[in-house]
Amino acid sequence: ADYTRRDEAMSVHHADALNDQAILAGLYNALADPLASLHGLDLPPYDQRWVTADPYKDNSTGLNFSKSEIWGASGVITWDLGAVSLKSISAYRNLKLDFGTDPDGSPAVVIDELDRNRQDQFSQELQLTGQSFNDRFKWVAGGYYLREDAHAEITARTFEDIYYALEALPAAIIPLAPVTCPAPLPAPCAGGAGNPVNLALDVSRFITQDQTTKSASLYGQGSFDLTDRLSASYGIRYTNEKKDFLYSATAYASGLVLVPPTSRDASWDDISHKIGLDYRFSDTVMTYVSAAKGFKSGGFNGRASSSAEITDYDPETIWSYEAGLKSELLDRRLRVNAAIFTNSYRDMQFTLVTANPDGSQLVTVGNAAKARVRGAELEFTALPVENLTLSGSVGFLDSEYREVDPSAGITTSQKLIGSPKWSTSAGAEYRVPVNDLFDVALRADYSYRTKVYFDAVNTEAIAQDSYGLLNLRAAIENVDGDWSIAAGVTNATDEAYRIMGVGVLDSLGFASGVYGRPREWYVQLAYKF
Repeated sequence: ADYTRRDEAMSVHHADALNDQAILAGLYNALADPLASLHGLDLPPYDQRWVTADPYKDNSTGLNFSKSEIWGASGVITWDLGAVSLKSISAYRNLKLDFGTDPDGSPAVVIDELDRNRQDQFSQELQLTGQSFNDRFKWVAGGYYLREDAHAEITARTFEDIYYALEALPAAIIPLAPVTCPAPLPAPCAGGAGNPVNLALDVSRFITQDQTTKSASLYGQGSFDLTDRLSASYGIRYTNEKKDFLYSATAYASGLVLVPPTSRDASWDDISHKIGLDYRFSDTVMTYVSAAKGFKSGGFNGRASSSAEITDYDPETIWSYEAGLKSELLDRRLRVNAAIFTNSYRDMQFTLVTANPDGSQLVTVGNAAKARVRGAELEFTALPVENLTLSGSVGFLDSEYREVDPSAGITTSQKLIGSPKWSTSAGAEYRVPVNDLFDVALRADYSYRTKVYFDAVNTEAIAQDSYGLLNLRAAIENVDGDWSIAAGVTNATDEAYRIMGVGVLDSLGFASGVYGRPREWYVQLAYKF
């Protein structure tokens, strides 16, 4: 059993770019001054003043918290049935997660979001294992069942001050088109309590989502030693998954029901495979090749503003091919692993944020692309002299969209999210024995990666250029590893780098980034028991 409870602030969003000409942003700025003067309201302008050079300065004034409570229990029962072994694995998990975020980086209520999530999950697995043919054939077979019940409430306050201010006006005196106001309906004149024209500017949402997922699978995998050095393996898994989805949406400020409780359901089947060959040149050097098919489950779009927008998307499938070498050389003082791989994606799922005609954002998940990711990895650990350990790695990725649906809003020239072309790391640790009880350990780690994008359309304002991180640590440790006293510095060069970004320049008018932690010093006491 386990239990975790956390209450913490979330990472802040820094405004990296603002588009004050986006539909809603432009309207907000046009109305902010006259409405503020009419009502004595505090409506801060939404413009470039909130874009600052300091990546750790956040001008947001909305919610910024995360509270979670997670607990679970599991049980394992094993029966020895002679030639085979039967294992039962039962598990239950419960999640409560509430969080609030203000990602626009300004004091204006561009978008302030509050999410409440509840989830219960039960799983049961039965597994048979055995060996045959003088232990040359090792196999496992079983079945797995999962049921998950999830509930979410999402309050997304988007430029809501516009609606409240319009409702407080004495009459319909704000033109939304080249007309003279006030004028009778259907003239596009906003303002005045109960004016239906105002509803078009209530783009805040209160959304409820309920989803029940039932997943059942059968699987089997075996490995056969063809010779003392060569072995072959094959595995197969059949999965059936069904999701029932209940959704509703209300315009938050006015209370207008946009989507009454509406249900959808969908189910998917998949057969996954894995096949491989391993060859051992010796006890310390082996090579392998493998091919595998996997899938990511489908689902439903959960930010709809009409029943027609509650669409489902299909599973994403991948075929992965890999060949590699694993070795321990020089009396096991040098470990070298290398691999090359190709991953081919079909019906690739990705999230696209676009602008509705009214200027609000439309968030959709779709199957709109085929993609290929090819790459190579090399890593080593070496003990060149006594008490010194060196390690390093290098990775190369060549990723591209092979086909893109015209409705996706991207082209094959766009880069895949979070896919650096190069990534490297290096580390060194030197241990100085003080006496029979204590060691002094000195360690340095460096990592580097090239440019990455954080959204499907590759918004440059929130892309992260190449950067490197250096961490340093010195510790006194007892030789048994029971306790240690350490001091160190993370991000020693004080590198400013994004770890994620939100790009909605065309819809809500901002691109904001969440930055990694700056240079920090620490002292650490650790005891194992």
